[in-house]
Amino acid sequence: MSPFHSLFSKPAAPFVCASDLVDLTCIDSSDDDFGTQFLVKKPKLECDVDDDDVGTTFSNDCAVSELAPTSAYSELSATPNTLMVLTEGRAAASEIAYSFFDLSTTHCTLSQFADGPSYSHTIYAVIACRPQIVLVPRPMAEGKSKAMVAIRRYLPWLVIASLERRLFNDMEGMQLLQAVATPAQAARLAFILECKRYAYAAFNALFHHLEHTASLTFARGGVNVSYHQMEGTMQIDPGAWQDLGLDGENGSDTSLFSVINHTHTKMGSRLLRSSILQPSTDLNTIYARQSAVLEILDNEETFFFLSANLAAIPDIDTAITSLIRMPVASTAKQAGQAISNVLHFKHILQSARAIAAGITFEPQSCLLQETIGGLTDSRTSDLLAHIHSVIREDLAFEKSAQMTRSQRCHAVKGGVNGFLDVSRAIFDRVTQEVVELIEQYSNETQVPIKATYKPSIGYLMSAKREVLGESIPEEFVNVVVKKAVVTFSTIELIKLNNRLASVVTEINLLTEKAIHDVADVIRQNIAVLYRVSEAIALLDMLVSFAHHCTVSESVVPAFSDSINIVDGRHPILEALGGEVVPNSVSTARATFTVVSGPNMGGKSTYLRQIIYLVIMAQIGCLVPAKSATLKVFDKLFVRMSNGSDSIGGSTFLREMHGVAYILHNYSAHSLVMIDELGRSTAAAEGMAICRAVCEELLNSSATVFLTTHYLGLPPALGVHPNCARVVLSATQSEETVAQQRYKAISGAQAEPLYGIHLAERMGLPEDIIRTARAVAAEVGYTKNNSDTKPGGLK
Repeated sequence: MSPFHSLFSKPAAPFVCASDLVDLTCIDSSDDDFGTQFLVKKPKLECDVDDDDVGTTFSNDCAVSELAPTSAYSELSATPNTLMVLTEGRAAASEIAYSFFDLSTTHCTLSQFADGPSYSHTIYAVIACRPQIVLVPRPMAEGKSKAMVAIRRYLPWLVIASLERRLFNDMEGMQLLQAVATPAQAARLAFILECKRYAYAAFNALFHHLEHTASLTFARGGVNVSYHQMEGTMQIDPGAWQDLGLDGENGSDTSLFSVINHTHTKMGSRLLRSSILQPSTDLNTIYARQSAVLEILDNEETFFFLSANLAAIPDIDTAITSLIRMPVASTAKQAGQAISNVLHFKHILQSARAIAAGITFEPQSCLLQETIGGLTDSRTSDLLAHIHSVIREDLAFEKSAQMTRSQRCHAVKGGVNGFLDVSRAIFDRVTQEVVELIEQYSNETQVPIKATYKPSIGYLMSAKREVLGESIPEEFVNVVVKKAVVTFSTIELIKLNNRLASVVTEINLLTEKAIHDVADVIRQNIAVLYRVSEAIALLDMLVSFAHHCTVSESVVPAFSDSINIVDGRHPILEALGGEVVPNSVSTARATFTVVSGPNMGGKSTYLRQIIYLVIMAQIGCLVPAKSATLKVFDKLFVRMSNGSDSIGGSTFLREMHGVAYILHNYSAHSLVMIDELGRSTAAAEGMAICRAVCEELLNSSATVFLTTHYLGLPPALGVHPNCARVVLSATQSEETVAQQRYKAISGAQAEPLYGIHLAERMGLPEDIIRTARAVAAEVGYTKNNSDTKPGGLK
């Protein structure tokens, strides 16, 4: 047994098929409101245990590891009558969803969240729920999932069963949830889960299992279904993702992600996107990131070193995925991929240690110390030494197809396998024959001929068309003319390519056998690679934050129980260039702010600016302002767009649906942004609804910003001590259209009716303008004082 096996390897989690499970059987009935009580019987496990796994014992209850990784992951007693369905997204980002069901209370909990390479959120979610059994899609259970690798490593005692992938249907799950959840919950969940299709998929698989395997059915609209937000992160209203353009999903350069994304690695980019969509609510995390960013900025040499060298690190997560996917049968192609995997991790470990060595100062930040510790973990040295026991140390990472093939052939040290050494000698000799043959043709034709390489064909010859002329020698075959270049081959070259292909196949198979143990050791130490991936991702994101400070004058935000921003700037508008008007924000005296102003005056932009600065602060980034004190918010609700969403219906219906969701879910630590509430219905009704909603929010401790065109609303709300009034100002002359200043000032809007004035300047007939002014005066709006009628209505 390899010493690495005993040091790092952990037993796999027990695995059973769903068809092997004993049905969930009704054992008791009661007369209370909860109805029938159920018991989950334990599955019958049949586990083969290797002789090497001396420290592990399996029982019919669960698999118990005597070598628990840490006390935090020690075996826990399962909660009776519970099960969990867990699934993950198929995209590169780590998106996890689960559906947890307690049969004793018929309570179902749904959740979907972005997780890191170590899947710590997933681990803690399972620990918090403590299900008796976890059901996962079959492809996920069969070792093709990094999430399952983490679960099996840290929760070896967990009982896992598989379900067919077809059961994880998000569209059916959406319809099923509307059918089984209580009506009020179904309406709220439809809004929450609008962008969370994996949660729907897990929900559908759960209830399909309960119905078809456990023979359980439930009354329509009788199941208690709730959504659980992972602790420590801000819950962002799903509609806000699109309204605010947070993550730049479609490659937009006007998103918050694109503006502050200066990362150099795929891992850093994914972590930054995840952080923006789930900002931290933990002050310790925020302060730790701030300190690390400032320390990087204070050490310019390290900053420039990291900026220049992080880009050399490949996508570690993709490499891990390739490594842990075990092929069903060994082929020459899979052997070549196995060799590349080992070479990738050799390069990754060497690069990680080089990055750590390039940080020449002694970091004071605990976060930087932990990050560097992840890169210099002694296990990385041991793992690299084990790789170098078989793989040549001087082998550099290559990207071109030709050099990659040569690198694979010469990866293993000489003397490890005699047959391999002979095959490599043949490869080198035939390759030299190719070089000599091409030189011979070049001398014979007196034409500069170059060798080109294509993986699917092998070596080809190429020459400039103007030099080769119109008369191409007959011995040149497979001639292809592409603009100024002609590619061709010969019978002799084709024969040499065939010989090379044959010997390369033999070398790959022999090399794969030689590195088999090395690959196994890397898989056994996959947690080390996850830690390296997390460390690189975090370091890359911190360097990105530091980079942003060099292109935008920023300050370190402080945190208290209110917002106080002095001359804050809109980060996206600033990145696009041009003059940006700074604006100040304060909620120290009032948590409710009503914003008014002319059309196109920047009211919505003002709200977005506040949101962006809040998110930047809570992910640990410095913010563009002269000074900034912010509140930590656990929920962000945004109602800015009346575009289509999942519930369909009229614009007003969608608007009311969004506002209802806010009113049902806001708390004292929520940030609520509402843009022109009531604009989608009649003025009287819209004003009444808007006024009523405002009164509700005024009496809460939530931080609320509301924009409005109802000129009577600000004075009506302004009498409340918890309401502040802000106006986006404008200047105007008799000859010109109103000029927007986009400057937020405190106080009442005592300026003319810019809507009518703008309509006049756009060419509406004079009689229509006169009528409009008369109607405005009749309902209480005068040209010189828009606050004449507090109610805004006659």
